[in-house]
Amino acid sequence: MNFPHGSFEAISVPHVVFQQDVCDECIACSHHGPHKTLLVPGDFAESDRDYFPYFACSNCGTLQIVEIPDNLASYYGQTYYSMRGSERSNGMRGLVTGLRNAYAAKGRGLPGALLYRLWPHPQLTMLQPALDGRIGPRRDKSVRILDVGCGAGRLLRDLRDAGFANLTGIDPFLAEPSDDGNLRLLRSDVTEHEGAYDVITFNHSLEHVVDPRAALAAAKGLLAPGGVIIVRVPLVDSQAWRIYGGEWGQLDAPRHLYLFTRKGLASLASGAGCDLVRTQDDSNEVQFVLSELRLRGVRFHEIDTKSAAAQTFPPEQIADFKRRAAAFNAAGEGDQAAFYLTARKAA
Repeated sequence: MNFPHGSFEAISVPHVVFQQDVCDECIACSHHGPHKTLLVPGDFAESDRDYFPYFACSNCGTLQIVEIPDNLASYYGQTYYSMRGSERSNGMRGLVTGLRNAYAAKGRGLPGALLYRLWPHPQLTMLQPALDGRIGPRRDKSVRILDVGCGAGRLLRDLRDAGFANLTGIDPFLAEPSDDGNLRLLRSDVTEHEGAYDVITFNHSLEHVVDPRAALAAAKGLLAPGGVIIVRVPLVDSQAWRIYGGEWGQLDAPRHLYLFTRKGLASLASGAGCDLVRTQDDSNEVQFVLSELRLRGVRFHEIDTKSAAAQTFPPEQIADFKRRAAAFNAAGEGDQAAFYLTARKAA
């Protein structure tokens, strides 16, 4: 969405309250406004939820929090989904999981393909263009991967189960650093980290970073020659935002400091010295599940979302959610996408 000056108030956004204009600088495109501000609800029940002011850039449409709360850390915790650990699968389940995960990341192998159809893994699928030769060289399982904002390391653990052996995750809020040789989890910020990596991922983490341009610039400095940065984020220029507004499941105020548009993310990447070479919409039925749960006052970050979905929505409704998500992706209007960046070559 591109919001020319003075036009934003004409757009109907449910479950938000419009407030006065502000002239803050947009983190994505550096435009100074004026921008319309919106008061949006947090993810708690109506009786005890907080509301947070965001502004929508009048140039690129990126939604960003007006003032970062002093107590931001209190909105996280070990119940937050990215901080939940996962056990390593063993035996037959470990074999099956490894086959599925290897196919998800590499896109090869008939047994894994069959398993993936029944049991998809979009977080790993985002890696395929950076591994199979579509972006940069074809890479094997020795590829050096860094996951920024790794949380408990679930993405990297799944890659380890698939046979990848050079994995690092960093997160400034990591509870317990670890190192088993193939997988290191470090309490660190990307602007302080050192090393060289072939693939760097920001899997739903860049929207949590106070200075995302500095984070991308730091990541660019960690790229080995031919390396790729993958940024996977929720998007406000999506049908889900237009339908649900303040009850959109990926709004996640105030933890999501920024909710980018495609135009805004491209501007941010350019400002960090990166070239955007590919965009891949990969939204799914979860955008409807989480939003509908929010409308019911469910604190979905504290529950098993799959169980809640199964208990709340009949199978035919889940199937309809999947069809609608596929249509939104095909139209470039999904509520999340992966952006593939390379370091800009010196002129």
